[in-house]
This record gives sequence, C-alpha cells and structure tokens, in this order.
Amino acid sequence: MDNLNHWKKKKGCGNSKVFIIVGGYPSLREKLLEFGWIENVEKDSLCFDLKWTTKTHDIDFDNVLDC
Repeated sequence: MDNLNHWKKKKGCGNSKVFIIVGGYPSLREKLLEFGWIENVEKDSLCFDLKWTTKTHDIDFDNVLDC
C-alpha cells in the first residue's frame, strides 16, 4: 500500500483510485476515466486499486496486497 500511496503522490493523483487494464476494453477504460480514476499504463506495476485482465499470468499473485 505504501508503494501505491508513493506512486499517487509522485503523479499528483491525490486520493483518486488507480487502475491498470491489460488488453483492449476501451469502454471500461473510458468509464473509469469518466468516474475520475487514474490510469497507470505500466502493466507490470504493483501500483493500482484495480487491475483488469483476462490472463492470470498478468497478475503477480505473490505481491498482491490484501487491503
């Protein structure tokens, strides 16, 4: 969680929620941005509140935090 807070501060995101989308999903991306979420385009980053993917190998299960 400290990494996410540090990332948000560095990017000037305030308390906004952060998402990562791996793959297309343009409608989901559009809606999240519309609702004020911030996109982290680094697909391997551990800094996110929501990560959307259909492939389990895109998720680092060893480092997912239980918040």
